[in-house]
Amino acid sequence: MEPEARRAQILDEAVRVILTGGLSALNIEQLGRGLGISKSLIYNYFPNREDLIAAILQHEVDDLRHRGMAEALQVDSFEGLIRATTRVYLEQVRDGGGITEALMADPQVAAQMETDARRERAKTIRYFVGQVRETYGLAPETATQAVDLLLALTGQAGRQMADGQISLQGAEDLCTTLILGGLEALARR
Repeated sequence: MEPEARRAQILDEAVRVILTGGLSALNIEQLGRGLGISKSLIYNYFPNREDLIAAILQHEVDDLRHRGMAEALQVDSFEGLIRATTRVYLEQVRDGGGITEALMADPQVAAQMETDARRERAKTIRYFVGQVRETYGLAPETATQAVDLLLALTGQAGRQMADGQISLQGAEDLCTTLILGGLEALARR
């Protein structure tokens, strides 16, 4: 098997193990047995369990960023941008089966990924601040504060959706309405 395919296979199986048994169920030796490969082969790709977990999280972050940017390039309005990127995030929550949330719930894993997560969040904020300033003419500080708060809104919508409290379409519509309405109100101040 090609190295990239093997790496993906290991990551996929690790995700399956975590989703079915929790993070504590992730054991390199058992993972190897489940895949029919030696644990030493897994260690060739991931020197330790923590690196495997970090790779899972990084894969999720990269996938979300690539999908979000692809959607952002296809829209022709700010509302379309908000709707498309919100949907991408919510689909990630739905399709990922909560793997990111499951991993980030572990304090050790969360600490390991905190710096990278902050860097990704900062990139996202910068991008949306630019879009908000261009669309609504908000001052840089106001735009930054608003975008930061509104990202929390979509995160909460994802948690509610994962808990079965709201549908994907309902979460997308509610987030889009609140985001656009809030920004319009700020622009009128």
